[in-house]
Amino acid sequence: MGGNTLIIDGFNVIYSDFQLRAMLEQNLSEAQAQFIDLIEFSFKSKKISIYIVFDGQYFSHHKRCRNISVIYSKASQTADQIIIKLVRKHTSSQSVTVVTSDQGIIHHVQSRRCKVISARAFLSKIAGNSNQPAGDKIPEPKLSPDEVDEWLRIFEHDEEL
Repeated sequence: MGGNTLIIDGFNVIYSDFQLRAMLEQNLSEAQAQFIDLIEFSFKSKKISIYIVFDGQYFSHHKRCRNISVIYSKASQTADQIIIKLVRKHTSSQSVTVVTSDQGIIHHVQSRRCKVISARAFLSKIAGNSNQPAGDKIPEPKLSPDEVDEWLRIFEHDEEL
């Protein structure tokens, strides 16, 4: 297996983001779906294998979409244990990056000579990704010169009132 692998500690990253955390408190499934969509959109043009791992005693299944595998832990294991197994499985043949702020996982990952990105740094990085959906940002309007003139006429007219 050649290539790059990104392993994401799902809830760890979600809890690092105010909006996702607030959504999580309201609707667990919706918050997870939004997060998965964000990752899928942010990495859609990248040739990378992505694993998003959640503690998921309620789900205990795997979901696959494009280059993303979503893994929910079973009742007898934690997301941390799954992440460590994935790191062991992939470090011999791939470049592995783990996204987490969990110190236990970080210690293990670094001992395997893998890269670590904190949850907040990762969120900042994908927020700066020009391929990412704008979210709360309002996109810059693309106006033709005629449209600009039209708006200028409207506002000039309003000031006279």
